[in-house]
Amino acid sequence: MTSLQSKWAAANPSRPTVDTTMAAPLAACRWEWCRSSFQSQDELVEHVLHEHIDNVHPVKRKDLGILRRAEEGVSDGGE
Repeated sequence: MTSLQSKWAAANPSRPTVDTTMAAPLAACRWEWCRSSFQSQDELVEHVLHEHIDNVHPVKRKDLGILRRAEEGVSDGGE
């Protein structure tokens, strides 16, 4: 905290001060609905590997078309 911030905090004890030592997140996960944020690219990579890729279930090639239609919300046209 700078001396100016210290003086302001002393003059305004009921108001919270902003901690400028906290760095803004540099990397954010965009895997489906995940919105976790990280301070480094390495942290993001570790997160993706352990939280997303390790939990993926294999899909048979014959099921890919059905899976894609389901994810896109498209029916097979059978009425």
